[in-house]
Amino acid sequence: MSTVQRQNVQWDQVIKAFLFAKRAIGIAETTQALYISRLRMFRDFHFKTGLPCQSPLDCNPQCIQRFIVYLTQRNRRLITAFGYY
Repeated sequence: MSTVQRQNVQWDQVIKAFLFAKRAIGIAETTQALYISRLRMFRDFHFKTGLPCQSPLDCNPQCIQRFIVYLTQRNRRLITAFGYY
């Protein structure tokens, strides 16, 4: 398994665990769909930009800042960009 594939699996496992925990406390389906959409965008951003994070657990504040800049450069309104955080 390549490093990229391994990293993708690690991201997906952490995202699935997060969603499982949220479903256990009874989040709405619409909220779950929102989480899935935003977490996938965050994951894809990391892969596209080549950041070294092996999973969301490895992200530091600079990763979050870069993601917010990435969103605002793609015409996301600032309030929407901060909604991802």
